[in-house]
Amino acid sequence: TRIRVAFGGQERRVEVVAGEAHFEVQHDATRPFVVSAAGRRIRALGTAFNVRLARDGALRLTVTEGRVLVTR
Repeated sequence: TRIRVAFGGQERRVEVVAGEAHFEVQHDATRPFVVSAAGRRIRALGTAFNVRLARDGALRLTVTEGRVLVTR
């Protein structure tokens, strides 16, 4: 798995470059948690979820708790 992390004062951002990652996110309205992968943005809304980027570029998203918002 390869990821890039950029946590700042206004946003917590992770990019999944390759592989798979599981996230358990504490809700913070002032600093949203956003994962980008395969041209999509996944914004956590106080949740737990798994992101898998397949070798063919397909994105697999599994939400195990709560909700997420997915956009292009």
